[in-house]
Amino acid sequence: MRFPIMCSPATIVVSLILIASAIQSTPAEAGLITINTLETEYTAGQAFDFTVEMPDIISLFAYEISLHLTSNVGTAGVDYYFADASPASSNYLFAATTNFADTTVIDSPSLSRMTISDIDDVLGTDIVSGVNGQIANVQIMTAANFAGELEISVDLNGLFLDTLNLSDFSLSSVTEYDSIVNETLAADPTRISSAASTVVPEPSTAVIALIGLVGVALARRRGMARDVSPRQIRG
Repeated sequence: MRFPIMCSPATIVVSLILIASAIQSTPAEAGLITINTLETEYTAGQAFDFTVEMPDIISLFAYEISLHLTSNVGTAGVDYYFADASPASSNYLFAATTNFADTTVIDSPSLSRMTISDIDDVLGTDIVSGVNGQIANVQIMTAANFAGELEISVDLNGLFLDTLNLSDFSLSSVTEYDSIVNETLAADPTRISSAASTVVPEPSTAVIALIGLVGVALARRRGMARDVSPRQIRG
């Protein structure tokens, strides 16, 4: 006969503590901060818009996100630059946008930086992608004669995603922070090319020479036709 294994209350408590500790030590999985563009090309001299989206986060109280805009040609702030930013018009992270702010600086001749931030009026909101995951609408401008490739990325050194500890009103990174950093770091930057312009190819030297020869042949043929008398035609 087999007897059921009996565990003491102390053993059960220790087991529960170990399970809870293992759960807490496991990093929360999230996604990445996404840059969404409707177009893959920009038209020089015209505004180019894109949106920024947040992954799922539990109890987000404040955020600060820095975006980089770079190119391998031209000068940041002259040939390309961040022109404007506004909180998403729908599905925004927080219930209000009163504290939304954006600033733009030129870090170097090839780098323009925009920082967007906000603080939640209700002291913490759960972010759900597709429901309230939209952060901002951002606008880029380029010079009318600029044709270089643009690259947009998230500066992870300037990323702050904080939750508010109500016990002492201190701030700490959200539990999903490390996962978001890793996912965003693994993603490729967003690249935007100049809109392709239709160029009429110039004729090659051989084609020009051929056209010239055809012209000469036609001229000779017309000359020969004028030299033939009506008697010669009647035979």
